[in-house]
Amino acid sequence: MSRRIPISAAVADAELAHAVDEWLAVRRRSGSVVRLSRRSWEYATSAPLELVVAATAEGDQYRFVLKHLGPRHLSEQARRAKPSFVVNPSREIEVYRCILSPAGVGASLVGSRIDPATECYWLLVEFVPGPRLFEAGDREAWTGTARWLGALHARLATIDPSRLRRVPLIECDRSWYRIWIERALRFFAVEGPSGSLHGSKAMRWLADRYDRVIDRLLTLPCWLVHGEFYPSNVIVTGTAPELVPCPIDWETASIGPGILDLAALTAGNWGERDRAEMTAAYLEGSGARSTLAELSETMRYAQIHLAVQWLGWFGRRRAPALQARDWLSDAIEHAEALRL
Repeated sequence: MSRRIPISAAVADAELAHAVDEWLAVRRRSGSVVRLSRRSWEYATSAPLELVVAATAEGDQYRFVLKHLGPRHLSEQARRAKPSFVVNPSREIEVYRCILSPAGVGASLVGSRIDPATECYWLLVEFVPGPRLFEAGDREAWTGTARWLGALHARLATIDPSRLRRVPLIECDRSWYRIWIERALRFFAVEGPSGSLHGSKAMRWLADRYDRVIDRLLTLPCWLVHGEFYPSNVIVTGTAPELVPCPIDWETASIGPGILDLAALTAGNWGERDRAEMTAAYLEGSGARSTLAELSETMRYAQIHLAVQWLGWFGRRRAPALQARDWLSDAIEHAEALRL
């Protein structure tokens, strides 16, 4: 096991200052960094974060977020947060380098480093002010985000596949979908998830029908998707109609159907009317020719997969508060609605 080291030792201030200087030069902003301050940031989840403030000789200040993706900097709790086959410390960095930054999507990339020899992987992006989507009380923020997501997927669908092949993206193929139901079956072979209305018998019932879910998802066109487009991973700036969502945490970026991101966005205790409004907004933003009824039906298949993925992700370990749901009941409900 790699020896854990303090995150402050992973990257020197001089290296960060140099990255910021180059970022300022590209944007034709005067000055260079004369002072740098950094501190651990409380919004960290699986990867440690630092809030970095750079001051120039001209008196300007700029804020950035430094993300440490190398295995040496993760706590034991963070190591257990994601199955090992999901983790690739260079994935998010390459997504920013090869796709997001050239497309002008999300937070501005300032600097990064991938050094397998020293297991040093870090990403520096511009700080984006604003609340997470789940903290936004305005429902228009949610429908606006769904509309923006549809437009984003329409753009991502046009990316040259050769660019995507430069990035170690997750492939949402049959084996990827199957691994989650197999893990869930192992975890809950004797009894169902704690706190669920359903037990292991219902899990087996769902597993018997899960290939139909996979078959449906495999018929859909694929492009770059976020992979965890939950409201906790979206920062919103501005207000409608000038709302600008900023997805963060691209650690599980994938090649898969866009409906997976929409299903993640609309997961939770939404009424059918609210979910239909967000689905319609996504459809409008994407310019797709599907009808609302067709897309809503397809989303049920995606929501079954997301529920199964959570069941296979944490198993009997306690999921974080934002992901703590009766996912088995959700999956059963959608499967019954589809008459699988």
